[in-house]
Amino acid sequence: MDLDEGIVVLNSSAFGRWSDFLIEELIPFIDSNVPNVRSPDGRAVIGASMGGLSAVVLSALHPGVWSGLGLNDGAMYYAGFYELHVGREGQLPAGVQKDFQTVLNIWKNMPASLDAYPSVEGEARFLVQLGLAISPNPDSALGFELCTDR
Repeated sequence: MDLDEGIVVLNSSAFGRWSDFLIEELIPFIDSNVPNVRSPDGRAVIGASMGGLSAVVLSALHPGVWSGLGLNDGAMYYAGFYELHVGREGQLPAGVQKDFQTVLNIWKNMPASLDAYPSVEGEARFLVQLGLAISPNPDSALGFELCTDR
């Protein structure tokens, strides 16, 4: 299936090699054409919401490319990172309980296969994109491993 979108700036078998493009083409192009500090000391990866999640994953996958990491309201719960949102007593903070349950329900109700992607809407659409980027499995009907049991 040829899918021509992707909001997560990570490599994906379905949406392209976005992090490779960023690391191998865009950063060298900027370093060659724009006056800047041409080293990790002059770079930071920053994002908001899903971009914040992408920034965290990019910095983990490509250490030494950036010296700074920033995120604003990083959408960590979209990846199923429950542990990052759990308080000392093991309860989700009130501010993210509804969002987390919404995302968990979307994960649990993913379509049976990637063939259904064109009909997927809203948050489920970028959760498919995220799954393909961070948890690919070409042998799975969806092309990735779900982060939760159905």
